[in-house]
Amino acid sequence: MIPNRVKNLFAFIDYLHSKIEHYQSFGGLFSELESLGNKRRNLIPNNYFDKKKLDEINSEIKNKFEVINSEIIQPIKQKATELNICNPEKIETLWNNNISEIENLHNEVNENEVKHIVNQKDKYLHFRLNAPRNLFTQNDFAPEFFDELDKILKELFKDFDEYKKNEFDSLPLNSVEVNLTTFFLKDLKNLEVKTPKQPEKLKPKLKIPQ
Repeated sequence: MIPNRVKNLFAFIDYLHSKIEHYQSFGGLFSELESLGNKRRNLIPNNYFDKKKLDEINSEIKNKFEVINSEIIQPIKQKATELNICNPEKIETLWNNNISEIENLHNEVNENEVKHIVNQKDKYLHFRLNAPRNLFTQNDFAPEFFDELDKILKELFKDFDEYKKNEFDSLPLNSVEVNLTTFFLKDLKNLEVKTPKQPEKLKPKLKIPQ
């Protein structure tokens, strides 16, 4: 019999798979964020003229990212919490909460359940390969979360890989893109780039006449 925690992981896979088209609908917004990141990277914060452009870009980034956060990131966190697969604020719980019921799964299931397990594996792989690539890179939550989810699901499905293709090994890496890190890993309230104060000029020391 499939344990309850594994059933919850399968329900989470169903949720992600059902949202593929919804996530794809934000492809244009992800591209705009990437373009803004490239523009921002080429500006100099201490330059008077670039500073104004940076403020405008940061404001635009904040508005666009808030849409991604409310439409994608927060619902994923809420679903993970609802299904009790982990504490989204402590990503390591994704492994710690589920590994014990996964380790002996292949000894507890019947043939009909195996078909369901393989189907869930295919659903997750389909999600990972068809959701927008930037979903897994352009924020500070998804890269770590999906790395851990990939890891626990690879462990779950490893004994149900009929053709031994190691499909999880070929999944794209989940890493924050370097040129986007500077603003996606900051608090959205602190996106403005401030020109640092210039050090005060030291006054020359007066020589005391002998």
